[in-house]
Amino acid sequence: MNIHETNWISSKPAVKIVMICASVLAVGILVVGLLWAAFFEPNVPDPKTAEVREAVEFMKTDTFRKLDTARRNKYYEDVADRFHSMSHQERLEAGQNLRGLKLSRRDREAVGIKILQGYVDEYMEKSPQERRVYMNSVQQMVERVAGRSKLENDYYRVKTDSEFRKKRIAGGIKQLPRGLRTTSARDRAKMAHTMRDWMATMHNRYENP
Repeated sequence: MNIHETNWISSKPAVKIVMICASVLAVGILVVGLLWAAFFEPNVPDPKTAEVREAVEFMKTDTFRKLDTARRNKYYEDVADRFHSMSHQERLEAGQNLRGLKLSRRDREAVGIKILQGYVDEYMEKSPQERRVYMNSVQQMVERVAGRSKLENDYYRVKTDSEFRKKRIAGGIKQLPRGLRTTSARDRAKMAHTMRDWMATMHNRYENP
């Protein structure tokens, strides 16, 4: 094999031109991609570091609604993770601050289910003695956010008013398939167990103060 055969590229100007053009095209594609990411990709706040109110209010924007399903689901998970990384007092303050924000049903339900799952997991990991303390603290937090009188009135109406109970149950059944459709049977069973214990806590709190 002679030197002309080993350096065949250098002897073919047309091939050299094609390779140079390919390199320039690759660089151009990279630059366009970087510019697109910088100027056209939506500016999505990071729920793990942004102010909680800012992170939640972003879900009310057109930019959020234009995100694909996978990115919205990831955002819901990050908001829930941020909430569960807080102390009990911080959760209470966040709940009070966010109570007035009007999210769409889809967003409210998606985040709510993930936060609920976090509470259920925390609850199920505790011993029976720890669970009583934990459930009482959660009940107190919910009362401070929603109002004790409202929760107590709802409790007694569900218990004594058959028509009210039917409406609440019917409404719950309509929402369950949509709200829990992505959860496993095991997770739904854990939620049911936790909800039964919560109702028992409400019974003891309102009827045996």
